[in-house]
Amino acid sequence: MQGSPGSTKKIIVRAIGPSLIPFGITDALRDPTLEIHDSNSVTVATNDNWRNTQTGVLITGDQSAEISSGGLAPTNDLESAIIADLAPGSYTAVVRGAGNSAGTGVVDAYDLSGSSPAKLANIATRGLIQPGDKLMIAGFIVANAPVKTVVIAVGPSLLPFGISNALPDTTLEVRNQDGSFVMQNDNWKSDQQQELENAGLHPSHDLEAAIITTLQPGQYTALVRGKGDASGIGVVQVFFLQ
Repeated sequence: MQGSPGSTKKIIVRAIGPSLIPFGITDALRDPTLEIHDSNSVTVATNDNWRNTQTGVLITGDQSAEISSGGLAPTNDLESAIIADLAPGSYTAVVRGAGNSAGTGVVDAYDLSGSSPAKLANIATRGLIQPGDKLMIAGFIVANAPVKTVVIAVGPSLLPFGISNALPDTTLEVRNQDGSFVMQNDNWKSDQQQELENAGLHPSHDLEAAIITTLQPGQYTALVRGKGDASGIGVVQVFFLQ
């Protein structure tokens, strides 16, 4: 989150699992839990089932009515949601399965205060990437005006951070809301190297993928796979440049 001192951005963060089942996600996470951590790894908000507010550092009262009336309530009571006013800084949303259960889940965040001077500057998601339809998908929305965007698919550079099963070679696609290709990349130095270096947002490993482009308002997805159907932990990052 970026912004001037004293500014805040009101967002809703959700952890979605069982409502994915009707869309053919048979291994959907049956009961997701959600935490928000600040840049010091302090847990500032938690939730299990969205209708049951858990008060804490950022959450001081019941949120179920506000979530329900805002049009973004999860469709299953076992899913999680938090509304928070965030000051500029870095935050992490952590999604787990209740009882250490496993499955496919979705974490998303929506801006509830578009007029605020603070802004969502970038998002990043880490997860296990596998062959076929078990790729990593990051959806994002560009609103109001075109914005220069950098999307990065990280894999082998995670190894020095103790991620022993990091994806060895990433590939990246960006598609629009119609499913049409916007851009794709395998190794970032093969295309747009100079522009990415000028932006200061290039990957640190040659086998990682990146794209820089100006996107018109609309909905987009970034698709990350392992080259040659490899499996491993990867990270997808989306940066919005002003």
